[in-house]
Amino acid sequence: MINYSYTLKNIVSRTAKSLNLISEAEFSSKSFPKKWSKKEILGHLIDSAVNNLRRFTIAPLRDTYVFDKYDQDKWVVFNEYDKRQAKDLISLWSGLNFHIAELVSRIPEETLEKKVTDHNFDEICMLVVEKGSKSSLSYLIWDYLYHMEHHLSQIISTYEYELTNFEEE
Repeated sequence: MINYSYTLKNIVSRTAKSLNLISEAEFSSKSFPKKWSKKEILGHLIDSAVNNLRRFTIAPLRDTYVFDKYDQDKWVVFNEYDKRQAKDLISLWSGLNFHIAELVSRIPEETLEKKVTDHNFDEICMLVVEKGSKSSLSYLIWDYLYHMEHHLSQIISTYEYELTNFEEE
């Protein structure tokens, strides 16, 4: 099984260094007017961290994995990430993810691997799980990291992935 806490800490540690090398101008520029800038992509990852922190906190206390959804485009606009300093966004993103890593490290393996059919992973995951099929909190955490790496590769052209495909045990 993947050590999610270690993997997340490793992703954040090495990526924060690379993010801090990007100029403010590059962080702010947009390839197209309706596309997110690198700041806005990082802001989206902050919103994802906030939402998933809540999910990972309450999941061990539930028998179901049905969670709130959020409108990612509206959150990015409302939070005005494009008007923030890149260094502040990097710091916030890093801090949230180190906190998530600590939380995840305390979730027992049996809780991570518990299979449920009552979930909405078909609505909230990047790589969807068919409604009614069995899945686990482990999968949700893996998908969170997969989603993060997908967006980090949009910000950092030389980004090297940590994760491979998810494998149920």
